[in-house]
Amino acid sequence: MINISLKVISLTIMTLYTFSGIQLTRCDQFPFVLHNIPAFWWFTGFHPDYHQITDTADKLNFVTMQTILRLDYLTGYSIANEKVPPTFIKNAIGSNQS
Repeated sequence: MINISLKVISLTIMTLYTFSGIQLTRCDQFPFVLHNIPAFWWFTGFHPDYHQITDTADKLNFVTMQTILRLDYLTGYSIANEKVPPTFIKNAIGSNQS
């Protein structure tokens, strides 16, 4: 379902699944993942001020955010119309499940 949405909006994404890396532990979805609840983390990337007092709105990538919002909508719509809800893939490091 995500792959279809990506084709519609012409976006290439990097998938990262790791429980040992700081990236996943810093996202708002981490508590869900800890309880085996499927979660997405749409993210435009790190910058030197990420999660610092100097992290201001001028550092946001609004063009990419708009594209990701389209991806989020299309993915949510697709999931809502599936007969079977998505399942959690425990420790899916490097997996490209969609």
